[in-house]
Amino acid sequence: MTILNQSKNSDKRIDVETGEYLAGAPDGAEARADVFAEHDAGAPEASPLSGNTGVHGSLAQAAVSIDTLTAVLHHVTIEQVAGLLRANGFDTLTKREFGSRWCEEFYDGAHGLRVEIVPRDKSQDYATISLMGEGCQWLGSAGVRKLLHDVVLLCTSNGSKFNVPRFDVATDTQQFPAAWFETALRSGAIERRSQKHRVYSSDGDGLTVYLGSPTSDKQWRVYHKTDGSTFGEGVAFTRVEQQFRGKVAHETALMYMAFDLEDWGRITAALLNGYATVNKRWWRAFVGSVEKAAVVVRRVRSTVEKTKAWLERQVAPALALVVDAMSHAVNGSGRAFIEVLLMDGRERRKPLQEVM
Repeated sequence: MTILNQSKNSDKRIDVETGEYLAGAPDGAEARADVFAEHDAGAPEASPLSGNTGVHGSLAQAAVSIDTLTAVLHHVTIEQVAGLLRANGFDTLTKREFGSRWCEEFYDGAHGLRVEIVPRDKSQDYATISLMGEGCQWLGSAGVRKLLHDVVLLCTSNGSKFNVPRFDVATDTQQFPAAWFETALRSGAIERRSQKHRVYSSDGDGLTVYLGSPTSDKQWRVYHKTDGSTFGEGVAFTRVEQQFRGKVAHETALMYMAFDLEDWGRITAALLNGYATVNKRWWRAFVGSVEKAAVVVRRVRSTVEKTKAWLERQVAPALALVVDAMSHAVNGSGRAFIEVLLMDGRERRKPLQEVM
């Protein structure tokens, strides 16, 4: 079970299987109101974004979209993957004639879809489905949720595994421009664990702020946009995007799939609050008084069976080589080496290994 762990400011936890709180406590939002007001003294009340319609309210009630989805399906056939994609509206797949010799590549250029399939006669056997921003926008949140649900059903029926190594969640707003976020970062108004950040700017309003490392399992991207249909073509807005990778991406994707679409705003706000604290009034108006949370990937404890399998697969060949070499050099020394190795291992055994 994956749990959304709240920060030390509160002890609320969310069970992602039921969507219920496991424990409750005040989140202290009202007590911190003066802090936000102090940091934000003199800030303008309205966003200077062009085309601002005066939309108010918090992210907890806002629409949230998936901006990137990458899913890897193991032990599937080309026919199974093609059938899954057709069932989700991708019926114009084109095979790339001059792709990699290790895999077959398919595209749906009209809908931002790329598929790589490694045939069964190779050492690896999997299919990678990559759905970019335009594809996610075309499907919509409900469509992306259904696609991921169908991936789970296919792999479950096959008795095979799947994983989601990349999952990006985006929210568009006109409550503040990206420049305000960059100013807050420079002034030290953003408290976060990772101090790594990058700021890119171009002619006009092309500003992008990254929080976190590009190789980490979580990263923010806050940037200015005018394209897209969120507020109409050519209308400026700010996109706040959370990028998840690796095991955190996999667990986050399953969590979003477990919740109803109307809960996605609340979950997104909680994850934003859990990653960083932006001590600005306009940010508090954006995320609302939602608890802080983070996706936890539980570490699976090793078992005797898993350790035995690892020894047989990884250690046995090298150990056999050493023992045979020593036995040929000095009669019987190979077995003596094993005994010494076992004695040394027992002395250096760790507490967690004692309870396996």
